[in-house]
Amino acid sequence: MTISYRLPTRPYSVIDAINRMAAATGSPRYAMLASHADYNGHAVSVYFNTYRGYWLAEYTWSGRNVLAQGDLGLCLRAAKQEYDRGALGASVTATYPDPQAQRLSDDRMPSETLADFDAACLAAGYSSEPDACTWRTPLHDLVNDAMSYERNGIAPAVGYLANSATVEEYNAKIDAHVAERRAAMLARTPTPAPVAPRYEPQPGTYAHTARMVVEMGFMDGDEADAWKDEMKDRAMEDQADLEREGG
Repeated sequence: MTISYRLPTRPYSVIDAINRMAAATGSPRYAMLASHADYNGHAVSVYFNTYRGYWLAEYTWSGRNVLAQGDLGLCLRAAKQEYDRGALGASVTATYPDPQAQRLSDDRMPSETLADFDAACLAAGYSSEPDACTWRTPLHDLVNDAMSYERNGIAPAVGYLANSATVEEYNAKIDAHVAERRAAMLARTPTPAPVAPRYEPQPGTYAHTARMVVEMGFMDGDEADAWKDEMKDRAMEDQADLEREGG
């Protein structure tokens, strides 16, 4: 069983969470400049390096940052010194190795016993209580989504989140913005001009027959028009002959 002591996470607001996320996901230069910002506390780990055989206090930010290495007391003090800088979100976790879980032989365990570890952590001001983070609100969990909306141009979600008291208020602002954008987009979309109905000749007429022969590939359009006109002329001549004979 792994035994841990900790210094609890320093509370930070939703706006601080936004700043922390921006520093973590922005440019490397921004990350370097924000390394010691008062809103950007680090999660420091104190643990025993079973390969090298010494204790380490370190955190990860733009790479590995070693605060101290050597004996347990030195590492606990170095980690607490970083924590006492007061940066928001800072935390420290000190862990004693578990020989069974890590399959460690006696020669790879620290010289300090578990009782020594307990006494050193308590003397340095560490606690065995879990880090409950009771200050954290549901809005903190939406920071990543809000920044994703912002990056992808969906909505100015970071501002909405920073100025919302509840998740419901934030969601309502997002929904209203999306609805407004959709309405504006529809207003900009031109109404298509009405399409005139296609002329369909009646079956049995020369025009209908001409269209059929074109669609079947027997004639092109000009040939079919010429045939249609010729057939109409013949029909008119035949009608005139019948009228003369009848008269």
